[in-house]
Amino acid sequence: MEYFKKGVPYFDREMSWLSFNGRVLQEAADDHVPLINRLHFLAIFSSNLDEFYKVRVAALRHLIRISKKESDITKLKQRLKAINNKALTLQQEFGSIYRQKIIPRLRQNGIYLHDETTLSQSQRQLLLDFFHRQLRPNLEVRRVDEGEKGFIENERLYFYRVAGDGEQPGDAVIRLPLEQFRRFQKIETAEPGFHVIMLDDVIRLGLEQEYQGKVSCYAFKLNRDAELYLHEEWPQSVREKIRKSLKKRDTGIPTRFLYDKATPRPVLEKMQSAFSLDVEDMIEGGRYHNFHDFWKFPYPQQPGNLTYPDMPALAYPPFEKAVGLAKGVCQADHLLHFPYQRYEYIILFLQEAAADPAVRSIKMTLYRAAGRSAVFEALMQAARNGKEVLVFNEVQARFDEENNLSLGEQLEEAGAKVLYSHEGLKVHSKLCLITRQTENGLERQALLSTGNFNEKTANVYSDLALFTGHPGITQEVKQVFDYLEHPEGTLTFNHLLMAKHNMRQRFYEFIDREIAHVEAGRKGLIFCKMNGLQDKGMIRKLYEASRAGVEVRLLVRSICCLVPGKEGFSGNITVKSIVGHFLEHARVFMFHNDGNPAMYAGSADWMARNLKRRVEVVFPIYDSDIFNQIETMMNLQWQDNIKARLIDESQSNPRVPPNPAQPINSQEAFYQYLKKSS
Repeated sequence: MEYFKKGVPYFDREMSWLSFNGRVLQEAADDHVPLINRLHFLAIFSSNLDEFYKVRVAALRHLIRISKKESDITKLKQRLKAINNKALTLQQEFGSIYRQKIIPRLRQNGIYLHDETTLSQSQRQLLLDFFHRQLRPNLEVRRVDEGEKGFIENERLYFYRVAGDGEQPGDAVIRLPLEQFRRFQKIETAEPGFHVIMLDDVIRLGLEQEYQGKVSCYAFKLNRDAELYLHEEWPQSVREKIRKSLKKRDTGIPTRFLYDKATPRPVLEKMQSAFSLDVEDMIEGGRYHNFHDFWKFPYPQQPGNLTYPDMPALAYPPFEKAVGLAKGVCQADHLLHFPYQRYEYIILFLQEAAADPAVRSIKMTLYRAAGRSAVFEALMQAARNGKEVLVFNEVQARFDEENNLSLGEQLEEAGAKVLYSHEGLKVHSKLCLITRQTENGLERQALLSTGNFNEKTANVYSDLALFTGHPGITQEVKQVFDYLEHPEGTLTFNHLLMAKHNMRQRFYEFIDREIAHVEAGRKGLIFCKMNGLQDKGMIRKLYEASRAGVEVRLLVRSICCLVPGKEGFSGNITVKSIVGHFLEHARVFMFHNDGNPAMYAGSADWMARNLKRRVEVVFPIYDSDIFNQIETMMNLQWQDNIKARLIDESQSNPRVPPNPAQPINSQEAFYQYLKKSS
């Protein structure tokens, strides 16, 4: 825990994030989670940790390099040590879950994940044939000579091979050929059951035979700094800076060298010297790395109860009955909940607009899009049909930069106008605006979402999308797009909340209103759901509300720097976090207002970056039926006693106490709620 100005309690951001990844690990450990999904949670944990070291730890390491004051460097190094210790504890827990829980449970279900020591003779011979005929010719083996500096690619898997008795070759680095071969190899032999082995162990098996047992292979990998540091480039457009900087990502400064803890100390010293690593780079790991590959773990064609039951996306009756979606949106607001309801309606909405002769323009912000995107196809078709298509393509979306650049170029070739990132300003809002020419003049319809216009992630991210023809809202969405073309001045809104313009101020006003109600003897309640809570101004304001007697309920999936339940600060604040089948991604903000509640949803978390350095848009919920839907979702999540955890002062992630008489898994319960109305 840290304390900011005047001793206000504040969780360290990085430690809070590691606590969140601990909640992911809890799902992998949970015997009630289907087995294959437990493997997937191990994959998510591994992928999360990789990104954490590439981004957050890299930023700390960068601060250490550029800091001038010795006291600052000492504090940063202490913080980095605490982070590495916490990460190591989680990795040890990860290994224990994998070895002691997952592997035995796989065997109980007839799935055998072998290593080179557990094979039958026939399996061993089959894999040795595979090694010598296919694998060995594709192994990239590089000798490690004394004094030679070798380059290690970012996130690639390697072995450090130690072999020889004076006659055999010495140390070498072997790059695993995962471009040519699957990480998991099915073993097709007559033994009953479903047999799998990792490519790592096939290579170990083959090298052991090749060197007659006089060989050891120690797995390692390197994470590199993934920040693009655009400010260090020559004056160019952000688009060109991104393109140029992407080439540097694979050669970035090391942030984590993950090695097999079985590696002997003399071998570690050789590796550190050969790869020019600092002591701080060296992080103990397990026998295997890159567990995110477990997303591709093969399993029997009929997995039975090994995965979550199917939850087919539901129909939305008003759109099923409508002759055209546009007509339905003109008559009333509509809300879709993903992945519970069909994402195809968004595609159809865009396809209709692309073909409609009355449509004059389609404008959209795009942050992360699917590689083969039906959204992009609809936009390109609209441009080919002569519509004005304007797309703000955020090429600073981390790890999606290359995909966004490519898709942007395709849109330009189709005739669309594509705007790219602005210097120092990331556009994270999720907006679409369609303008039609009608007998009564121009008519606008807007699509405002809490998640990306990405049909792939919409299958696993829990998000909201509002369709509206509300004249006030659509006019203000137009103002946002005008601003994106010419980002100058301050905008004035009556409906939308927009970061850097009125969002922080309006949130403060809503909180102050709840405080005033309590001070006047009335009820005060703030109920918000978000991905992250880190902004010190918002945390300070919530502490103020708590001290005044306002009840504060927070659903925070990931980072939460607010310390709940702290006497004198947050005694009236409860924070819960849900990690379940779907990734909770929607942001919702509710304020009781003495029984006349206000509700907003949108793209913004209460992080400093969202409130200060990004274009974010939060939109009001005016329709009473939609309001009730979202409120039902929020209440179910607050009542969840299966997937919900409490954020407490110790950040130990205790589960909400179960209620055997009324168990509530909020995601399953909300799906059933929507199913009844579909």
